[in-house]
Amino acid sequence: MRWSGFAVGAGMADGITDTIRSSGCASVRAMLTDGSERALAVGAGRGRYARLSRALESLDWTRLELLDATGAVLDVITREGAVTDDAAPTADDPVARQVAIISAETRRHAELLRTMMADALQAQRDTISMLSELTQRLAATHAEAIEAIRAAADADARAEAATAAAKSDDTALLGKVLETVPALIAASGDRKGGGA
Repeated sequence: MRWSGFAVGAGMADGITDTIRSSGCASVRAMLTDGSERALAVGAGRGRYARLSRALESLDWTRLELLDATGAVLDVITREGAVTDDAAPTADDPVARQVAIISAETRRHAELLRTMMADALQAQRDTISMLSELTQRLAATHAEAIEAIRAAADADARAEAATAAAKSDDTALLGKVLETVPALIAASGDRKGGGA
């Protein structure tokens, strides 16, 4: 068993939540200032430590005992003090002061690392979102380009069909003209022969 001490103030709830989380305890027994006790289950699922932290914030406790599933004490948290291996440290214990300083720095660095990781994950999510949006825009532009190419090909096909139809009409007309030429020549020859 070890003792964890936290000074009352900013960051205390985070430090307590971290200690509870790292202990792996199943429940917490809170010793209240009026001498009574209150048992709190850690629970399961997402947000269990946040719920436990809120419950502890609503209590006026002096000491928390972190218990395993059998009820054995894994760790003890007090409102003030430091961390030692066996018993609560005295205020003039230089080793306890050093341990408290190292523990506070470790918690500060852990919080800084959590913040950095959260920022990095958010940046990654933002990048993935931006890439997804760009991919969608590129796909839409590609679809529009394909549709424009298809429309141009259809217009070319219609123009070629119209040109082919016009050529066919011209050929038919020329054929009719050529068919009438011998008759015109014959008629012209008849007029010359009849006038002589």
